[in-house]
Amino acid sequence: MLANIGEGVSAQAGRWLAWLDGFGQAHTDTLAQTVTIPANCKSAVFTYWVEVNSSTTNKANKLVLEVLNCSGAVVQTVPVATAANRGSRYVEYTTNLASYIGQKITVKFVGTEVNGGNTNFFEDSNGLNVH
Repeated sequence: MLANIGEGVSAQAGRWLAWLDGFGQAHTDTLAQTVTIPANCKSAVFTYWVEVNSSTTNKANKLVLEVLNCSGAVVQTVPVATAANRGSRYVEYTTNLASYIGQKITVKFVGTEVNGGNTNFFEDSNGLNVH
């Protein structure tokens, strides 16, 4: 869900952020954006910031980044964070998307939470840097 700092959560920058999970039970949240990476690029890097707040260290509570092709098939899955990363402030992550230059893709965050522990994944400040 989209949240703002007025709800008692911190953003990496600005006032708004994405808040995935935090229900303390089996639950999955997703956040996706479709982009076309221009064919004349030499590089494409996706940057994003994640903070984990959790009452558990259960690694089954996890956040991954999926890359989907134009048909909607997952072509890459990148592990981002788990509940074991709890207590860390925002950490910057980067994913190389150069192999998708000239293609329309979807970048999709998938937050998965299992029973037995409340894990919140805060995601902010996305950027697709192309050159």
